[in-house]
Amino acid sequence: MAPHVMRGLLFSKTKQQMGVATLVSVAASAAWYFMYMKPKHERYAHYFKTLDPYQRLAEICAHDKGYMHSCPQELAKMYAEKGIPINH
Repeated sequence: MAPHVMRGLLFSKTKQQMGVATLVSVAASAAWYFMYMKPKHERYAHYFKTLDPYQRLAEICAHDKGYMHSCPQELAKMYAEKGIPINH
């Protein structure tokens, strides 16, 4: 005679649902990493690899005087005195 369907139903369904929940959470985590986080890390790495802070400071200081109050008035002269090349 076959066992009753209702015997152990909660345990068997809980086991099944925990397995499905684990698979879904692993798939969602992998999708989040490969579709969002990894491209974001690559964009940041590329940005900081190609960043020239002196050129960026020169661009900021060339803008309106109210943009950054701490910009030196003669930025190119100050760099020349310190021997720092400005890449344009």
